[in-house]
Amino acid sequence: MKKTKQITALCTLSLTMALGFATTASAATATLSATNLQVDGEAVAVQAYMIDGNNYIKLRDLATMVNGTENNFEVTWNSDFKSIELQSTTPYTTTGSEMAMDGSQTTTATLSTSPIYVDGGLVDLTAYNISDNNYFKLRDVMGLFDVAVGYDSTSNTATLTTGGTFDASETLVEDVEEEIVEEEVIVEEVVAKSAAYTYPAVAKPSSTMTLSWEYFGEVFSYLAVSGEDSFTFTATGYTYDELKADEAYISARTDGYDYALGQHIDILKLYYGYAWNYSSGNNTNITLYLTCDNSIYKDLDAVVDAKEDFFDEVADLINGFYASGAINASDSDTVKARYIYNWICDNTVYGYNTSNPYSGYTTLQTGEGVCMGYAGLLNAMYRTAGIECYGVGCSANGEGHTINMAKLDGTWVYTDATFGDTGNNYDKYFAMSKDTVNQIYSLDHKWA
Repeated sequence: MKKTKQITALCTLSLTMALGFATTASAATATLSATNLQVDGEAVAVQAYMIDGNNYIKLRDLATMVNGTENNFEVTWNSDFKSIELQSTTPYTTTGSEMAMDGSQTTTATLSTSPIYVDGGLVDLTAYNISDNNYFKLRDVMGLFDVAVGYDSTSNTATLTTGGTFDASETLVEDVEEEIVEEEVIVEEVVAKSAAYTYPAVAKPSSTMTLSWEYFGEVFSYLAVSGEDSFTFTATGYTYDELKADEAYISARTDGYDYALGQHIDILKLYYGYAWNYSSGNNTNITLYLTCDNSIYKDLDAVVDAKEDFFDEVADLINGFYASGAINASDSDTVKARYIYNWICDNTVYGYNTSNPYSGYTTLQTGEGVCMGYAGLLNAMYRTAGIECYGVGCSANGEGHTINMAKLDGTWVYTDATFGDTGNNYDKYFAMSKDTVNQIYSLDHKWA
């Protein structure tokens, strides 16, 4: 079994690929263009590069040049989907970086893989990345927004005319050292993009206690998802001393927490645990607290930030898998799940030598964790890849343990990344049937 322990490097690589800065795509030489440019008869100074005989200009500079006309368009970056989104007939919002003239005479341009949407529809445009900026062919972008493009070979001037209608059949001839350069047609597959997983809202439970594990499951689920860390309920008919000694209450509270942990194992173990007390003034009003006193997440705000960071980093990782071709949008759930499972086993070691080995986020960051860490990370990665998944409490070899239950291609199966890794037997512990699980584990979850 390989143990690369290169999670940081892999996350960086996948983030680079997800942002569209193609690491394996063809590179081209870009030379500062000598072509002059006019917009509605007025000369415009803009930094353009000549690539394969065509003028390429920064997308935001193109938007700036026609801003204020009826052909203006907005440019936004969708950080969830790592995509470029353009909106027609919308004023452009400047960032302050437009129309800068700071380029080298000759540089390297790399094909960008960021998907491009115009008014919500996917378009196929060739774009290059130069110094962390996306450059697009002048004629391609202007054609999208009905800006007429012309060329005067005598003065080597490209002209843009707003207010007209773009004719796609019109031929633009650019005089490049008096040679006609045939444009290479590059077709790229737009890889699927995963947004960070967003938890559906959980309704706030009644403030009147029901003595059942289902009620406390709702309470802990609400706390895990809502961003709050305390919940006060009324224990009608009990004093505080009576309640804390009541075995039925203790059992319901414990089982309810286990239920919520299964539903939200990827985020609930960001908290250290839970505690309870009675609120002042009325000892039948009981407050449950999720505690944040471990060494990473000192307070509630830190936990909320960690939730967002966790799923952002997992989305970057999944998008890296797509961009590298390790998985594809057309793959079955089982194929995607198997690759993710293998990746976790290859990049994680079992151990307690972290500040929170029970957290999937810490396991991702450090490459080390225990069964809850493995299960929390697998849960987050499966959910981000669009696979329904839960944590499952059980016992194995006489000790408490945690695995995952996922719906792969319409069938519920169980996966144990911890035993698959530590037992060096990936095949045995991936996508197990219920019958197989019952031979290895004693399941104690109440909800499935």
